[in-house]
Amino acid sequence: VTGNEWYYNYIKWGAENNLIVGYEDNTFRGNNVISRQEMAVIISKFIELTGIELDRSESIEFVDNDTIAHWAKEYVDTISAYGIVKGDNNNCYLPNKDLTRAETAVIINQLIG
Repeated sequence: VTGNEWYYNYIKWGAENNLIVGYEDNTFRGNNVISRQEMAVIISKFIELTGIELDRSESIEFVDNDTIAHWAKEYVDTISAYGIVKGDNNNCYLPNKDLTRAETAVIINQLIG
C-alpha cells in the first residue's frame, strides 16, 4: 500500500489496531479477494477490539476443520461460537473459499443486529 489508494487510511487503521497484518512478504494485496478464514481473523479481532457483546456458545466442529490454516483456527472457532458463521449443508467451513458479498452482508448484520 503506497498511500495513494482510496482505502489507504482504512488499511492504516486496521494495521495500527492489529486487525490486519498482511502477507509474509509484508504486502497487503488490497485488490485480492478475501478468503473465509482471512475474514474470520479480521472479524474476531474486530469484536475483541470494539468490545461488541455477543452471545457465545460452543464453537462448531466443522467436517473440514483439518483444512483450516493453523493461524486462522482459533478465530474460526471464535466466530462460529458467536453464531456468525455456520457450515454449509455438509457442515464444512470451506476456509479457502472466497467470501461473497452475501456472506459479508450476513456477517455485518450479525455484528450490528
